[in-house]
Amino acid sequence: MIDLLGVDWFQTVCWATVVQPTSNELSELQNLFGLQQLTLESRNPDIYMRIGEISTLRELSLLGSEYDSPRITHDLSFLKKFRRLESLELRGIDVLSFSPITGSGSLRQLDLINCTYSKSQLDDLATQTPNLDIKEIFK
Repeated sequence: MIDLLGVDWFQTVCWATVVQPTSNELSELQNLFGLQQLTLESRNPDIYMRIGEISTLRELSLLGSEYDSPRITHDLSFLKKFRRLESLELRGIDVLSFSPITGSGSLRQLDLINCTYSKSQLDDLATQTPNLDIKEIFK
C-alpha cells in the first residue's frame, strides 16, 4: 500500500477501523502517529489490552460480540493509559468495572450499547466524573 499511495499518506492517518486484528497489525497501528480515532472489533480480550500503547487516541470504539456467545468481558484496565481520550463507545461488552475511567479529566462521552455492567458502578462513575455524558442503549 505504501508503494501505491506513498509514505506521506500513511503518516497522516487519523482514523482507522480494524476487524479481528492480529498482534502484528496492532503493532503497526502504533506507528501511525496521527491516529486519533480507532474502531476495533475483536473477540480476543488480549487484543484490547494491546491498544493501550496507542497514546494518541481521542476517540475509541470497542465492538465485542453483541449477539453471539461468548461475550467479551473487560475490566477496562487498559484504558488507564489513555490520557487524551475524549469519547469511548463500548458495544456488546460485559464490563466488570468502570474504575479505570472514573474521574478521567479528558473523557467527555461514554456510549454503552448492548453492554452488561453493574448499575451501582455506573452510578459511581457518573457521580465521580460529573462532566461525562453517559448514554445507555439497549436494542
